[in-house]
Amino acid sequence: MNGMNFHHVHESESHFVGEKNVSYSWGSDNDQDQKYVNLCTVEGTGEVESVYVQDDSSQGKEVKISLVDARLRAQQFIQKYLQKGQTEVQIVVYPSYSEMAPDWVDKSKLTKEEMPDARISFQFYPLHQGIPVRDSNYSVVIDQTNGKVVQFSLQAMDPSVTLPDAQRVVAAEAAKQEYLKNNPLQLAYIWPEWHEQKGPAPYLVYMPYISVGWSYIDALIGKTIVVEE
Repeated sequence: MNGMNFHHVHESESHFVGEKNVSYSWGSDNDQDQKYVNLCTVEGTGEVESVYVQDDSSQGKEVKISLVDARLRAQQFIQKYLQKGQTEVQIVVYPSYSEMAPDWVDKSKLTKEEMPDARISFQFYPLHQGIPVRDSNYSVVIDQTNGKVVQFSLQAMDPSVTLPDAQRVVAAEAAKQEYLKNNPLQLAYIWPEWHEQKGPAPYLVYMPYISVGWSYIDALIGKTIVVEE
């Protein structure tokens, strides 16, 4: 931890019953190029659950690592954390914030805070019967200026949990019709905006009408389940 001082250690309850987490943090005293590291481990075993690195000195530097290279580095890093017997995962890529900006955005007008570090995020979801398990994932963030892993987190599901059998699900077409019944498409005008910069013109789009609350379609019975009103 060159140039950083140890800040503190903190204990907290884990998402697994009976376990505790221990977090350690380090930071620099340089206000111009701040550095900060947080490491979260499982008490007793020392297993790493998450790592976060902030290094302001990389801001504004040239991007040297391509998406393909960053993905390869993330895949190599995650190998040692995969659960035993886990051979298949689904990878979801979240490009750096600056790459998500629409073409019409004048990036020269954006502030330093509005143009954060060039970082690509990768989410790895284990597959069960070819279906991603969303409550169990591995997150890796790569700094495109140097190729280093600057963030990692592990959210594992209790291995004793039995997942439903995917062989008994309703057809995807039936689920689609159930969704449209409760969330019909409607025309709407939208005018996109990015940090107070307006798009060139409004768009006319079809959008689902979303009622208040959160719901999902039970894949085994094909019916909408409302979680919150």
